[in-house]
Amino acid sequence: MSQTDILKRNIDNLYTQIKDAQGANRKRLFIAYVKEIVAMGNSNTWKLETCGYEIMRCIWFDDLTQDKELESIFDIACELEKNQEISYAQPIVSWNADTADKIKKEEWNRLLNVLQKFRI
Repeated sequence: MSQTDILKRNIDNLYTQIKDAQGANRKRLFIAYVKEIVAMGNSNTWKLETCGYEIMRCIWFDDLTQDKELESIFDIACELEKNQEISYAQPIVSWNADTADKIKKEEWNRLLNVLQKFRI
């Protein structure tokens, strides 16, 4: 089994655990889940859009989305999951892929900074 397969299995297992967890345990599992997803993004195994989409799978858990500490993670993931062509407000006549990439990378770095405050 490849390292990528192991990471993907870990992500799927964490998601299953999140569904069954409650309270502080669910929050802890969610942070672990996001960190595993970030590992996939940092290794260029997944596109940033895929990482954002995977994080947004947890939007169904009200206790997570209503947690003020986690709010910025969902906000950033929502931006990351959009594909490059539609994700950033640039005038159509001057839209530039390099600018879109730069903005997406800035969003990714914001996510990394937010995650630094959480210890698992």
